[in-house]
Amino acid sequence: MAEEEATSTPEIPAVDKKNLIVLAAMVLVTMVAAAAGGHFASRVMHTTAATQPAQATQPAAEPAESSTAQPTTVFVNFEPIIVNANEPRLQRYIRAAITLVIRREHEKQVNDLLAKRKDEVKNWMITYLSGCSLEEVRGPRNLNRVRREIHDSLNEMLWPSQKPLIENVLLKEFQVQ
Repeated sequence: MAEEEATSTPEIPAVDKKNLIVLAAMVLVTMVAAAAGGHFASRVMHTTAATQPAQATQPAAEPAESSTAQPTTVFVNFEPIIVNANEPRLQRYIRAAITLVIRREHEKQVNDLLAKRKDEVKNWMITYLSGCSLEEVRGPRNLNRVRREIHDSLNEMLWPSQKPLIENVLLKEFQVQ
């Protein structure tokens, strides 16, 4: 009897297949995350190492010059436009101020044309915004649509059958009251 107890091996609990699958999935996810982290860390280190020698060899005066480099785009601001919203009692109004984004190389051409056609552009903006209901200007999706429509219409109005010079339209101010 003493021999039976000494030669018998302790029982190992049976491993549930479900637990084994979960464990294998966790190990796999951990390995993928570690590999992805290593990949991106090496890219960051490579980019940092590639830019450091260039920064170290630059003279001290050059960073000051690069900070005064002109941006590739310029902004043209319009005065705010206030119109009644397209609502039954005309008790609500929209106040909008837009900014046009244009390339620096087209700045003079765009400013000259906008100076000549300022009243026409303002009239179009008033007409367009006064046709908008509250539902048509509520929420980010609708505001982005309004921006796109202004962008496309101004480019078509100012440069018909030509390459558009307005890169983007920004809403500097947009209030509905």
